[in-house]
Amino acid sequence: MRGTVTARDNLRIRGDRLDAISVVRVDGEVDLGNANLLDDPLDAALDDGPAGVIIDLSNVRFFGSSGLSRLVAVARRSEHVGVPLAVVSNERQVLRPIRAVGLADYLRVRTSVRQAVRELGVVR
Repeated sequence: MRGTVTARDNLRIRGDRLDAISVVRVDGEVDLGNANLLDDPLDAALDDGPAGVIIDLSNVRFFGSSGLSRLVAVARRSEHVGVPLAVVSNERQVLRPIRAVGLADYLRVRTSVRQAVRELGVVR
């Protein structure tokens, strides 16, 4: 997963590691036409044997309902395998749909990667 980059359709996804935590950084626009590109990097992040997974959406300019579906799917999978997950964003265009459907607590939405790392360390 480390160093993996997917770039297509106004979307760039990069996998990384911060110690024992897998980080998936997403830049661009997540919509119906490209949300499926999240699947492989998110699965790889969980398969990497991490202590936690952070999905960093700080640089996402648009976040549609297809993206929400992908987040819920990976959150369910992370619960199933016992790996805590957090989503990072401070952007209105990402937070608004997440909050509108009541997923902010379930997805452990945090404002920075640093905050998410700290809190996932407490969970582990």
